[in-house]
Amino acid sequence: MNLWKVAIRHYTHHPWQILLSVIGIALGVAVVVAIDLANSSASKAFELSSTAVTGAATHQIVGGPDHIDEQLYSTLRAQAGLELIAPIVEGYGQFSTEQLPEGPTLHILGVDIFADMNFRTHIGNTFGSLDVVEFLTNPKAAILLDTTAAQYGLALGDEFYMTVRGIKYLFETVGLVRTEDSMNQQALQTIVIVDIATAQEILGMQGRLSQIDVQLPEGEAESIKQRILSHLPENASLVSANARTHALSQLSNAFQTNLTALSLLALFVGLFLIYNTMIFSVIQRREILGYLRTLGVTRSEIFKLIYVEAGIIGLIATVLGVFIGILLGSGLLHLVTRTINDLYFVVTVNELNISNGSIIKGMILGMAATLAAVFIPAYEATKSTTRNAFSRSAMEISFLRTMKVSSWVGYVLLLVGLSILYLLSDSLPASFAALFIIVLGFALLVPIMTLALLKMLTPLMRALFGELGNIFTRGVLTSFSRSGVAITALSIAVATSIGVTVMIDSFRNSVVVWLDATLQADIYVAPDGIASDLNKGGLSMVWVDRFKQIEEIKDIGVSRRVQIYTKDELVQILAVNMPRRSFSKFRIIEGDQENAMNDFFDNDAVLISESFAFHHKLTVADHLMLPTDQGEHLFKIAGVYTDYGSERGVVAMNRKTYLRYWNDKSISSLAVYVKRDDNIATVMKKMQEIVDKELANPYKLVKEQRLLIRSNEVLREGSIRIFDRTFAVTQVLRLLAIIVAFVGILSALMAIHIEKSREIALLRTIGLTPRQVWFVISGESGLIGGLAGILAIPLGLALAAILIVVINRRSFGWSMDITLEPMVLFQSVFLAVVAALLAGAFPAARISRVQPADALREE
Repeated sequence: MNLWKVAIRHYTHHPWQILLSVIGIALGVAVVVAIDLANSSASKAFELSSTAVTGAATHQIVGGPDHIDEQLYSTLRAQAGLELIAPIVEGYGQFSTEQLPEGPTLHILGVDIFADMNFRTHIGNTFGSLDVVEFLTNPKAAILLDTTAAQYGLALGDEFYMTVRGIKYLFETVGLVRTEDSMNQQALQTIVIVDIATAQEILGMQGRLSQIDVQLPEGEAESIKQRILSHLPENASLVSANARTHALSQLSNAFQTNLTALSLLALFVGLFLIYNTMIFSVIQRREILGYLRTLGVTRSEIFKLIYVEAGIIGLIATVLGVFIGILLGSGLLHLVTRTINDLYFVVTVNELNISNGSIIKGMILGMAATLAAVFIPAYEATKSTTRNAFSRSAMEISFLRTMKVSSWVGYVLLLVGLSILYLLSDSLPASFAALFIIVLGFALLVPIMTLALLKMLTPLMRALFGELGNIFTRGVLTSFSRSGVAITALSIAVATSIGVTVMIDSFRNSVVVWLDATLQADIYVAPDGIASDLNKGGLSMVWVDRFKQIEEIKDIGVSRRVQIYTKDELVQILAVNMPRRSFSKFRIIEGDQENAMNDFFDNDAVLISESFAFHHKLTVADHLMLPTDQGEHLFKIAGVYTDYGSERGVVAMNRKTYLRYWNDKSISSLAVYVKRDDNIATVMKKMQEIVDKELANPYKLVKEQRLLIRSNEVLREGSIRIFDRTFAVTQVLRLLAIIVAFVGILSALMAIHIEKSREIALLRTIGLTPRQVWFVISGESGLIGGLAGILAIPLGLALAAILIVVINRRSFGWSMDITLEPMVLFQSVFLAVVAALLAGAFPAARISRVQPADALREE
């Protein structure tokens, strides 16, 4: 009990020490929890939405890019005698009302109201008087979740709009779904239920179905499956409902894994803050601990005391960090969701899903980090004796002795980390583990490198600042057990900033080069819609005929981008019709450019993107099996090309090849080539006039479809904006790591300068003015920041190399050139110095005002 009184008295007299350590640990935990909650919320929203669409289906019949002929459904019912099947037509559209011109993206679900009762209970849960006849015959009829309708001010009979493929459709709310289950509410909040005929009309799928849901009851599953397979055409297949959902959800896994790893770096920086706090607490109490040892307190009791202290501080900080993480997660959720929508699939998340798993994970990581970081301070506390209790030099000597041993451990860890990267060449988790091992190894080497660098800088400090420069240089050395840890924490945070910045700059530069090569046409045309809705088509060929009337246009290429289902995954196909001179848009990195071009245009060969080749372990010597409308076909791989548009990769083929094997004449976009560059604006104006004229024609051949007519330059800028949005969350994580380091260095500088208040007082008594004292303390702080910034450069460059060459390669299959701007290194060193000076401003102002007599007085 007496030991606890000693601990309580110590922290009562030093409340700032607890406060800073709690803030630092809490921020580290908060970042991890926030990212985990944002990732899990996005994944949960997709899972719930998929569950709402899948319902009680165990399997689904899916087709190729042109989906499934609706006659197959009739055949399965009439000839195969199947009753537990239901047709589905689905897609996405932008919701809007008169009061809300641009609303969220909602999932359109077209159902057969009678067959659907066996799969989804949504319609059965409607209240109000749902007129089934009206639902079947009114092309505007739609059903919404009651809370969704209330959110947008809609009641039964009210109207709203859905914009699909650039065409705006009017709907009427004829039914509202009511459910008390919160999970069902989340699942249904983004779904608009319409009759299947209505869905076919607005999604441009007349006579086609997205899928046919199937229930295979246990005991009869195999026999029914064989009956289904015997009636399926070549372009259709029976897949597990769960497997299909899983294939979609896997698309964003690497992106979310990268965010999790970056968030752990912030917690890793927090480890040094915990260590610094507890080691300083031990140093402050070395006299008391020495007396306690003399009075009979055992080493074990002191070890337990320090450990329990740290555990209590860590628990308080971790709980606080979880709450901060929940608040932070709400902000990061928007960034994460926006990136997933831009790159992978459409998911709408209206609120953060606070899961017990994320909270428990944050609690475990926070407590584990605290208890791991406090081991050395607790061990040091057990060595306190009356002989060394009054000697701070004993602590410094012990630290220097330990530093030599830890340096060798650092070399070993670097070797282990590099060996893991080399030996486990395909494992992404192993790559991240190696990254953290290398960072830890480097951290253990920072103190010894700091001493070497400090000896080199000492003459410069003396030359620049005279004797005062000597004083603050020695100040860093005499308190190296604390300043060394502060330098380590700040250098790792700054190194993280360097590594992430170089990675983003390299990636951005590679994307710019790729866009310059890829976007060879002068003007691009596509229906207005959702970027990640890859199966959207609907661009009428009428526009090709109309635009060809413009004499300034030299050529028009068409493309179709779709996803097809294979046995295990989704495969993205890009079918293009373009002039041979534009084949250079494919930057062939494996295979011969000339041979690849000839095979592409003349021999039904395909090109695969670098990421597709990486994930599927394919080369130009291989062939690729794809399910087509004529059955499975083995395609020759003519080349591997650079592409940063899809993480899982793309299979590109000539449109003639595509039409030969798939019965899909839809097009997704047009590429317009102009005869003269100075005519681009004129041509775009003429194209828009043609669109306006066609849509105003009462005998128009196409619906009132909004088209995006964009120049090469505008499309390139839009692509770069999406890229920058993708890394917005990464930039936030980098900033948070710096904030954690800032709190750590503030804590360290407060500790160092308060502990040295007697030394500062002696300097005052021999003639130093308060201003000179402030200068000495600020100089010491700036020197610590400068040392941390300089030492961060090699680790930052190493991190960049690992992130670019290893992590990104194993995550996405992309290779890129490293782009290093020298200004990035200068800015990072400057950031470290400014952070240290800001952190040292308060202790400098405080110590410089202390009267010498007060500081010299014995407690």
